[in-house]
Amino acid sequence: MQKQGVRSKTKQLIHELFIDGKTYKEIAETIGSNASAVAARVKLYRKKDPELWPRLKKYDDPLNIEAEVYKCLDCEVLFAIEKELEFLKDVTCPFCWENRLQMISSTVFKVKNLETH
Repeated sequence: MQKQGVRSKTKQLIHELFIDGKTYKEIAETIGSNASAVAARVKLYRKKDPELWPRLKKYDDPLNIEAEVYKCLDCEVLFAIEKELEFLKDVTCPFCWENRLQMISSTVFKVKNLETH
């Protein structure tokens, strides 16, 4: 029962820091974790209760997203990761989860119409 109380308090603290606009890295330092783990938790919390975990990223008009394009050397899939993410060094293939990757290029994606939910 005590473990549930600790989880609840950690979730509350993550939520407060998240709503205050802290980065995943700042939240991780506060709770003694890492940015990837915090990002994964926020993703799970958002799935369960999206109203309490809004997307807080503020984009300028027009939307330009700097990204790095990678190729997985195992399954050969191409994918892009936003450059601003603090956990860019922990990149793995989103399909086979391997980390044998080749960076293909850096690019800027331009988005004309953005609808957030």
